[in-house]
Amino acid sequence: MHLFTLWMGLNLCELLASFAGVAPGLKWPNDLYYGERKVGGMLTEARIDADHTRDLVFGLGLNVNTPDSAWPREIAPRATTLAREAGHPLDLNQLAASIVGRVLAAYDRFLARAPLDEVADLWSHHDILAGRRITVVQGSATHTGIARGIDNEGHCCVPRPAAPCVSAPARVTLRKGSPAPFAPPPFPAGATARGVQTTANNHHG
Repeated sequence: MHLFTLWMGLNLCELLASFAGVAPGLKWPNDLYYGERKVGGMLTEARIDADHTRDLVFGLGLNVNTPDSAWPREIAPRATTLAREAGHPLDLNQLAASIVGRVLAAYDRFLARAPLDEVADLWSHHDILAGRRITVVQGSATHTGIARGIDNEGHCCVPRPAAPCVSAPARVTLRKGSPAPFAPPPFPAGATARGVQTTANNHHG
């Protein structure tokens, strides 16, 4: 499900750009960020038989209009909202309707043909880990290295002796002092976002 989650997240980045004026970035495998602040997270769960997927659930939590004063002190420095990034409160009904439409459209496209080339292209624009030193914790194993994007199955690539790429579930954290991520350019005025998503509620992450 790595590739499906990334595909949804990338589409979501494109969609949210039209609401906030600038696209969020993705922290592999399922977190949405503006700079160093988390704005949301995704979760994909599936029941898979030997030859097909029986059930698929895609969940999304988004910080939309939460005022800065509402954040607990320990979370405030690491969280943001769409309203904060946009500079004004957002219409929840409009946002939710757009999200549902994009999620369904992206799901249909993924079922028709896994969009490997498009995932690779969009990932290069929204990957906040690329070129940064990260620590990967997977089970009892821990590895530190420089993030090098994703492979064609959506695994996070970090050069290491055992294997070049990491599959989920894994916890990825940025090393202290790692350079700040590249800031995505502002969304062009009048442009139409490609896109995706599911429910608009406040998510503290």
